[in-house]
This record gives sequence, structure tokens and C-alpha cells, in this order.
Amino acid sequence: MKNREIYDEDPRVNTLLNQGVAKVNAPESDPEGKTRWLDTLRFELTKFVCDGQYAEGMTRILSTYLGHLDKAEQPGVWVSGFFGSGKSHLVKMLQHLWIDFEFPDGSKARGLPKNVPTNIKDLLKELSTQAKRMGGLHAAGGTLGAGAGDSVRLEVLSIVFRSVGLPEHFASANFVMWLRHEGLEEAVREQVKNAGRDFDLELANLYVSDVMAKAILAVRPDFANSSAEVKMLLEKQFPEKDDVTIDEMVAKTKQALTRDGKLPCTLIVLDEVQQYIGDSVERGYEIDILQRQFTSKMGASLMVVATGQNALNGTPLLQKLQGDFPVTVELQDTDVEQVTREVVLKKKPSSVETVKKLLEDHSGEIERQLSNTKIASTTRDRQLIVQDYPILPTRRRFWERVLRAVDKAGTGAQLRNQLWIVYDAVLKTADYDLGTVVSGAFIYDSSIKSKMLQSGVLLQEISETIAKQKQEDDGDLRYQLCALIFLVGQLPHEGPADAGIRANPDTLADLLVTDLNVSSAELRKKVPELLEKLVASGAVMQVEDEYRMQTREGAEWNQAFQEARNKLLTDSGKLASERSQLLKTHCSEILKKSKLAHGVSKETRKFALHFGPDAPSTDGGEIPVWIRDGWEVEEKTVLADARTAGDEAAIVYGFIPRSDKAEAIKQSIANYYAAEKTLEIKGTPSSDEGLDAKKSMETRHTQALKHRNDLVFELLDEASVYLAGGEQVNGLLLTSKVEDAAKSCLDRLYPQFHLADSPDWHKAFERAKKGDGDALAAVGHKGDPDAHPVCKAVLDFVGTGKKGTEVRRNFGNPQYGWPQDAIDAALVVLHTGGQLQARIGSELVVKGKLDQKNITTAEFRVETVTLSKVQLIALRGLFKKVGLNTTPNNESIDALKFLNRMVKLAEESGGDAPLPKQPSTAHLTDLSNRVGNDQLMAIHENKSQLEQEIADWQSQRDVILKRLPKWKQLTALLDNSIDLPVAAEVQPDVDAIQENRSLLVDPDPVPGLVSKLTDALREEVNQAHAACTASHEQGLTDLDDSPTWQQLTAEQRYDLLSANSVRQVPNVAIGTTEEILETLRQTKLSEMKALSDALPTRFTKAVNAAAKLLEPKAQHVSLPGGTIKNGDDLKTWLVSAEEAIKAKLKDGPVIV
Repeated sequence: MKNREIYDEDPRVNTLLNQGVAKVNAPESDPEGKTRWLDTLRFELTKFVCDGQYAEGMTRILSTYLGHLDKAEQPGVWVSGFFGSGKSHLVKMLQHLWIDFEFPDGSKARGLPKNVPTNIKDLLKELSTQAKRMGGLHAAGGTLGAGAGDSVRLEVLSIVFRSVGLPEHFASANFVMWLRHEGLEEAVREQVKNAGRDFDLELANLYVSDVMAKAILAVRPDFANSSAEVKMLLEKQFPEKDDVTIDEMVAKTKQALTRDGKLPCTLIVLDEVQQYIGDSVERGYEIDILQRQFTSKMGASLMVVATGQNALNGTPLLQKLQGDFPVTVELQDTDVEQVTREVVLKKKPSSVETVKKLLEDHSGEIERQLSNTKIASTTRDRQLIVQDYPILPTRRRFWERVLRAVDKAGTGAQLRNQLWIVYDAVLKTADYDLGTVVSGAFIYDSSIKSKMLQSGVLLQEISETIAKQKQEDDGDLRYQLCALIFLVGQLPHEGPADAGIRANPDTLADLLVTDLNVSSAELRKKVPELLEKLVASGAVMQVEDEYRMQTREGAEWNQAFQEARNKLLTDSGKLASERSQLLKTHCSEILKKSKLAHGVSKETRKFALHFGPDAPSTDGGEIPVWIRDGWEVEEKTVLADARTAGDEAAIVYGFIPRSDKAEAIKQSIANYYAAEKTLEIKGTPSSDEGLDAKKSMETRHTQALKHRNDLVFELLDEASVYLAGGEQVNGLLLTSKVEDAAKSCLDRLYPQFHLADSPDWHKAFERAKKGDGDALAAVGHKGDPDAHPVCKAVLDFVGTGKKGTEVRRNFGNPQYGWPQDAIDAALVVLHTGGQLQARIGSELVVKGKLDQKNITTAEFRVETVTLSKVQLIALRGLFKKVGLNTTPNNESIDALKFLNRMVKLAEESGGDAPLPKQPSTAHLTDLSNRVGNDQLMAIHENKSQLEQEIADWQSQRDVILKRLPKWKQLTALLDNSIDLPVAAEVQPDVDAIQENRSLLVDPDPVPGLVSKLTDALREEVNQAHAACTASHEQGLTDLDDSPTWQQLTAEQRYDLLSANSVRQVPNVAIGTTEEILETLRQTKLSEMKALSDALPTRFTKAVNAAAKLLEPKAQHVSLPGGTIKNGDDLKTWLVSAEEAIKAKLKDGPVIV
């Protein structure tokens, strides 16, 4: 069964007369063109699929018009949808169904479409009914588009004029309408025809046509006096215009459409209005004005339907038109797909089950295609796959994305051809057996290749490269592969629009399967092989895991690669260096992750890789692994070196053979080197082609790296490994052989390791920190700590002193290699048990405070003195006498604090004269210079002396605290009484106390002297204060008797007393020694005596200040102004001046 037999109409005779593109235009004037136009219109009406949004849109427009016939005006309609969605087709069908267009054979538009919904038929019938009471039915349609003129009003008028058979030009149309109105049209046409001229041609030259002028005079002689006058009148009466007003437009439209005084039910279709507006704000405004004013003035009989790619809310310019076109119809992809299914893909009812079974039998193959992309098979595909056959649903979606992607200019020229592409696909597969589907590459040749060349999307050189593939073996498949690689390369590869489609072998094979009856396995096997050949030939390039068409710049990158490769292959020295470095790097990479776990404690060990002809050093804690290769030395030399080292040496010997992989490794090194050098030399290009070429080279670089590494890793696993002494270590992998050999060397490097090999040293460490005397039981030791071999070795090494870092380093290095936990635990156990002393700086470390953080900074020393528990208790009791509450195990720490407090106590028990001298602390200094148990023992031996000193010094300190304040009072009193007789009496006693340091003798000599001085000073202060008081009272009495003082206000008196320091006499406190000293601190005795003498003078100054304050102050007086002309004027002025001066004299002297 052939594919053509399943269709409702044989695709070989089912021709698309409009090539899949509808145009809203008027019939052509020539007979042939008109016939072609009529045939196309009949085809479009016959194939019109009035379903989905087409049906909904038609319903909405017709019902809106009928529903507004009784309103003031009709709302505008906006039909939107992407390019190729069928906007023009819908409005063209509406235009001709509106008027029920009649063909020459008598058939009418409304009778041609199949399956028009009943409701639409009813609406059209209602439209015709309403038209009978109006001026009939009329429809005008045309395309504005980007090429329309600047005046939208004239453009719309031209559409209206054409619809009623008028010339589209404004002046010509007006002239013909005048002829019709005057009943002269037929006569004038006849006159022009008789003159042997074409009426339309003469009409186009109206202002200069002698034939037209004479024809008018012939039918109306009184129109003018001559032909010249006719032409002048025509130009004046029917002028050409660049634009018209809305009112002129309305008038001319009504004039053109009115029938018997009535306007018909009129539809005006304006196609591609959005394209006309473009990005012009002015044009958008003109459409806005046109729709709002023109339709409102035309009334409810006229409706405007406009089209655009976007919905009105899709762009800022269109948003302004939302109020003008409130009725919207938005077409979708599904509407176009449904058209193709009805017009081209429709199957015979009898063949549906056959196709369905075929597709179900091969559903596995169909649904696996493009499964990793966003256009993979969906459950909805099962409902449509029979209808879409022979186009698989995933390929239809692939085509849609390709058509949008290659439409770089945004004109939608490709999308308009979807119907034609589907038709062409059906036609090309018509004669193939059922089961043959359309290749994904079909779209390349189906009309879009030429358009891509025109738009620049497809470069000529790439087109030629694709075409040349047909000349090669498997030419057709190579051609389709290249075509698909190009098309996939045009799709978005990032962002929301990225569908995940990549030109890799799987995707390409998915798109190339055409025969469902044959397994695709052979094709899928062949595709990668052909891709490799295409890459090798330079037709395509590989970028990561996908393929792209090779470009001119890509070829230049490939040439640079070959040059760099050949240069390395001819340079043996450079090649050897690259190979040697490669082997070293990969050995290191393989073995760096290897770990050696030593003993039951699983102590981590390391080995050190060594390359080159010279033997490695055996110093340090790492096992040397000496690796050489067959390009530098023979294997027997390596084996001889191993035997010479002897079986006690801790060295591993490795040999990398020069096997049959040598040549492949050489080529892989050259490929990787060449790709790397090419990327380095070419840098980052600026063009898209250059960037693709770079990505392709990066892919080649990645692949060469992988191939090279795989070969090297395989070679390394073939390496031979020997122990020092010559024993070979067997295994499959280099890592396992080296690890086994290194483990065998561990006991050679660390012969004493077994002494500390336990996983539980950390437990012993924690128990020792807590003071557990049996901490080593955690590692199985029951005796004294110093009997354990690890502790014994540590004590022997520490001796008279070692730092923690030295201890760790000694026992962590070869010979021992002990775990750090073992070393640290031994130190803590010995420190806690008193066998080791630990000090950080000058401070001893308390037992239990030694941990792994401070071990490194601690200095250790073996203890030689031990103290009993009784001695330690006695020491703690001694320490308590100076305020130290020492806890067990902290005696060494508090010993130094004790000695420091003893020194301070000695300092406080004496001092400068008159205090006794401070006692000697030399013996305390000697004790402080000792450390650890030695210091504690020395303190214990001097315990009795120290206890007596504590008692004596504390007692002496307490007496000093009591007597020293009185001594300070005595000296202060003596200083204030230096001029009094009592000072001479007391001074000898004070000097004696000072010189003899006898402040602490009994009885206390100070209190009596203090009393004597206090009494004397109290008497002197009393006398001085009494004199001041008497003088002050006399002064106040004198002020009260002064007439001047009596004239002052209370505030003025206060101010003058304060200003002269006579307001009051300071009070004195003399009850106690402390009060007398405080009084004298504020006012010396001599100052009090001077004050009594100064008070009379101060009171005199106060009186003088009062007198001055009361003196009247001179005042300035301004005399009255004026002009004096005679003696009377003078007398008058003198009187006014006298009055002014007398008024001021009351307050004091006057200055004129």
C-alpha cells in the first residue's frame, strides 16, 4: 500500500492554488489575472476550515456586528496571531462570506466551505435579513502593511473606492463619482473609447488629458469654453491631496457606499495594521484617531476589522488601541495545524485504522525520538499522530522551531509557508510504501533554503559544502546529516527558548529515520561513522558532544592544528620531554590518593615518588618509590639496582615498559599538544564563526586529552615493581603493586613501631588527664608507668630536659614511627605520676592541664625528688597561712605564689623612717630559684622559720597600718604651727622618732604630741576668728549708719558686699584634730589674722562704691527743630527748648 492511497484527496492532484498564503486584495483588472484570482478565492473558500479559533472569531465578529446595529456605532475588531497563523485567511473568508460573493458560474461563497457551524450560518442569514432594510451588504478589504502611504485616511479611502469599482486615487475617484452623479460616466467612457484611448489610462492623466477634456465637452458642451479650460476646472474641482480630514473621509465614504440614500451593512478589513504602524508613534496615533472618529461618524452600519501579529496588550504602541478595538480574536498554532490536517493531511475513513495500527506497532521507535528534549513525545501526540502522518509530531515541532529560528529578520516569511511545506512533504512521500515518514531534514530543501540564502542566514559556502555531500558515498545521508546539523545549529542553545535539541548522533539519527518498517539500528550505527568522516573531511566540526558546519575560519584553525602537530612530531627532543613529563604527572596523579595504614593502630604512612637516573635519598619518614621508564633505561638495570640495595633497605623500584602502545602514545601526545598550541596561538576570536571554531578545537583538545590519558594509564598498569633486594611485587594495577611494596618496606623503616602499636592510646591519654594512675591499662599495661617500653624510652630521651616538639619528632621519625597519641599519652602519664615535670615559660604545668595543644610549647624534665603525702599536706597548711587554698596536685603551682606573698608581706612589715627597716628576703629568693619537687622539699625543710616569719611580719604590718595615719597627722599639725612657741617644744621629739625609726615602740609616742599641737592651734584659730568677727560686725554697724548706704536697694547692698568680700566671715570647725586640719587646709592661720586687719578697708571701699553708684548720670537732650524768621519765632522756640530741658533735669544733669 502506498502513502497516496490513504488520503481523502490524492496529493498529486490536490494542488494549493494560493501556495499556502492568503492575500486580502481586490481582483486583478486583466481577464487572466481575474480568472486566477477567482480560482484562488474558490479554492480558499472550499478548503476553509471553519473550526477552532477561526469559528470562534467568525462568531464573535458577526454576533458583535448584529448586536450593535441598534447602537450609535460598531466596536472595532482586532485579529492577532503569529505570522502564518491564518489572520489574512480568516478576514478574507469573512469578507466574502459577508457579501456572499457570487462567482461567474452562479455559485456563492456561503455554499462552498465544508462543515461551517450552524450558528455561523444562522448569523450570516441574519446579516442578510438586516441588510434588506438597509442599503444591502458591502465589504471592502485591503492590506496596509509597511509600504502604505503616510496618510492612513487616504489608504482606507482607496480600499473603499476599489471595493465599489472606483479608482483608488482620491482625485480620480472623486471625478468618477461626479460623472456617476451627473449621469455622464457611460457617455464619457464611450467618447474616450471612440477616440481610440483607454479610459483608465486617460483617467490617470486627468489634468493633462486632451481626450478626457474633449469627451466631457462632447457630452456637456456648457461645462467650459475649451479643452484647456476643462483641464483647469478639473484640477481645481478634483485636486490631488496628501491627506484628508476625518469629515472629508466620512463624506467620501458615504458618497461611495450609499445606495438609494441608505448605507449598506459594511465591513472594512484592514490587513497587517501592526506592520503598518511598526514603531511609529505617529502612525499608531493616526489609527487611533481613525477608528475612534471615523467609525463613530459612520454609525452602526460600518465595522472595521484590523489584523496584527501581537495582541493589543503585547506592545506599548498597541496598548493605546485597546479602547478602539475592544473585540479581539487571537489565533493559535493549533489553528494552523488543524488547517493542514483538514486541507492536506486528511485521511480516508477506510484507511484510518490501517495507519493507526502501523503507528502503534512502531510506537517504541516513534516515542524514543528526541526523548531528551522539550519537544519529546507527549500523550496528546497519540490523539493526533494518525492525523499528522506522515509527519511525526516531534518533527512537526522541530520544524516549527526551525522556522522561527531562521526568521532572523522577524518578517515571518518562513512561517507563512507551513501549509505549503506540509503539502510538499505529503506530495514527496506519496509514492512510497505505507510506513515511510518525512525526514526531519526535508524542511531544508522545502522552500526555506533559498530564503535562508537571501536573508544571509545560510552562507553560500556552507550551502555548497552541504550540496557537495551528494557526490560522496552515502551521499544522500551525508547531505541530510549536514542539512540537519546546520538547522539544529540555528536553534537557541540557552534561555527559555532552548528546547535542548543538539546536533549529536542520537538526535540526528532520530530525525533521519524515515522507514518505520525497518529497524533503525543500522542507521544509528552508521550515523556516528559518517560524522567522523565529515569531521575528517573538514565539512563539519565537533564542538563538545555536538556537531556544527565547518566554516572558513574553522578551516584556518584546523590548518594551525596540523602545523603544530607536525612540528612536534619532527622534534624528538621536545617530544621526549613531553612524554617524560606526562609519565611523571600521571604517576603522581595515580599514586597521590594511595594511603598506607601501618599496624593495628592504622598509622598513616606516605611514600615519595622519585624520577630520574640518580638514586633517591633514604632520609626522612617517607618510603622512596624510584620510577624509571623503558625510553631511558632497560629493566635489567632497574632490577640490578634493587638487588644491590639489599633486603633491609626501605626502597621501592618501578619500571614503565616501552610497549606496543609507544606509537599510539606518541600520536596522542602530538594531538593534545597541537590542540593546546592552536588554542593558545589563535586566542579568543570576535566573530561567531571564530567562536565556533574555537569551541570545536576545545572539543578536539578534550578528546585528545582523554585518549592520551587512557593510553598512559593503561601503560602505567603494565609497569613492573620490585622491593629493595630484588623481590618482584605482582598485581593488575600500578596503585596496588606500589602500595603492596610500600607496606612491605614499613617494618624495614620503623623496626621499633611494634612497641607502640595500639589503637587505644587516645583512651590512655584521656584517663591520664583525669588523674587515673592506671591509665596505661587502656593499652594492656598493668605495671608501673615507667616499666612500659614507650614510657621508659621517653624518660631516657627527656633526661635533664627536652621540649615537647623534640620528643614528638624523635619518636615519630624512622626507627620508631610511633603514633602521636602514643607519644602524647606517655608524656601525660609520666607528668601526672610525677616522673616528669612540665613547664611552659616560667610557669609549671598543673597535673591534669597538660594536653595535646600545649605539649609542643612545654619543656619536660625528669623529676629526681619525691614528696610524701604527709609532706604535701604540711605544705598546703603552710600555704594557707598566707591565704592560698591549695588543692592536691597543685602544690608546685602554688609554691611560687606562696613565696611571692611572703616577699610582699616582708615589704609591708617595714619601710622608710620612722618605720623599721624591711626584713631580708634573700632566703625567699633562693627558694624561688628552685623548681618542681626540689622547690617543694626546700620549702618544707624551712617550714618552721617561714611560719615564724609569717606571724612576726603579719603582726608588724598590722601595727604599721594603725600608727602610720597618726604620724601623718603629727607632721601636718607641726607644719601649721611652725610659727607658734609650741613648735619648738615638740620638734625635738618628732626628730627623735624619725631618726630612731621608733614609730612602732611601746608605748606609742605620737598621740601625746598630736594633742599638744592640736590644743595650741585650736587656741590660735579661736583668737584669729574672734578678731575677724568683731571687725566684721563693726563694719556692718558703720554701714547701717551711713546715709549713702541707706539709699541703696537690698539687691545693690548684696552686690557691693559680695564685690568687696565683706558679706560674711568664714566659719571654722575646731572640735577635733581632723576638723582643725581641714579648717587650716582651707584658710591658713596667717590668712585669718590678715583678714581681721583688712576688713575696715574693705568696708570703706563698699561705702565709696555706694556713693558713686548714687551719683546722677548726665543725659543728652535734642532741642526742637524749626525755622526762625523773626523775633516772635525766636521766643516761641526758646519756650519749647526750656520745657524740654526742664523735663530732663528732674533725672539729673543735661547735655545739650
